Amino acid sequence: MIERPIASRLIGVLVICLTLGACGAAGTRQLAAKPTAPDYQQRHAIELREAPYTLDVFAGATLDERARAQVTEFADLYRRQGNGQMVAMLPTGTRRDADYRRQFATIRQILLARGLRGTIKAGTYPISDSARAAPLHLSFTGVRARVVSTCGEWPADLASGSTMQGLENRNYWNFGCAYQSMIAAQTADPRDLVGRQAEGPKDTEMRSRAIVNVRKGQDPGSAWQTKTSSISAVGN
Repeated sequence: MIERPIASRLIGVLVICLTLGACGAAGTRQLAAKPTAPDYQQRHAIELREAPYTLDVFAGATLDERARAQVTEFADLYRRQGNGQMVAMLPTGTRRDADYRRQFATIRQILLARGLRGTIKAGTYPISDSARAAPLHLSFTGVRARVVSTCGEWPADLASGSTMQGLENRNYWNFGCAYQSMIAAQTADPRDLVGRQAEGPKDTEMRSRAIVNVRKGQDPGSAWQTKTSSISAVGN
């Protein structure tokens, strides 16, 4: 009659110890786990930072139409988003050093014609293999959209169903990182991510036409005509 209460007390103590041990282990895992924001836009935030814009110009003895178009587009990009000096780096130690100097003179004329003001900082970089095609580097510093975090990080196991972390029902850490990185890379003007652009002038002709149609009782919208054809007639 004395052994049964002792056994009951031992079982109760054992259950309490196991419960505390489980709580302690869960608490340890929670502290060790990497904290994750519920929204991927916060977890992989896009920030505007000062970063370099670069252009590598490959050309022959003179700049062809492709190279001229690239330099013109690069100059327009500098006017919109650049600050500081435009830097040109010419390869040296090649068999075409004189051609690169002529190319730089032409590039400078294009930049000035596109409204670039101030001096263009020029320098050289060595080439070990004289037969290798070396570009003329153009660069400037401007505002760019970048994802702060690094993609490809997996701080936790996706198949951790046996742990408390696997039962949290949260997005995994890397979720949305590639999406955010592509949005940042494809944004033409990074400032659009912060605020809208200023409104342009109103289309007075379009507004007048819509008002006249409303007064006539007609639909002011554009009329789109759709022409259908049978499948059997296609290709005849």
